[in-house]
Amino acid sequence: MFSATVPTQNTHRILMHSPDQKLPDADRITDLLADAHRALRDAVATAEDLDADDYAQLGDHLALIEALLDRGDLVDDSTSASLMRICAAANVVTDSREADTALLSFVADIQTACILVIRVRDLLDAEAAIQRYRRTRTGKIR
Repeated sequence: MFSATVPTQNTHRILMHSPDQKLPDADRITDLLADAHRALRDAVATAEDLDADDYAQLGDHLALIEALLDRGDLVDDSTSASLMRICAAANVVTDSREADTALLSFVADIQTACILVIRVRDLLDAEAAIQRYRRTRTGKIR
């Protein structure tokens, strides 16, 4: 029969180390979109530190950012187009003169949100294309 106790004199430990593995973006769509929301919220928070001229130039865009955040759907065609226009306008403001730290931070947050939204849209479009391919190949969705 088996002993009820485990011998301690012959035990050893095996430690397996595996480096952190990054999940593919397709598995992180929710995280990417949440990061885009966070970047927009950071941009709104940074806007409070903008000087009066910058705030005047970007004021309409800030209202739109807040509306986009309230709506919550950054992947929608019109929403992502609006976000791209905001990104372009912010770049124009920084290119027109010497930008201060608050403006650079604001633009960086907007650019981050744009990049993340584009990536999510690309992943969703790829998934839709794969589904269309499977549908046409097999006549049904797997």
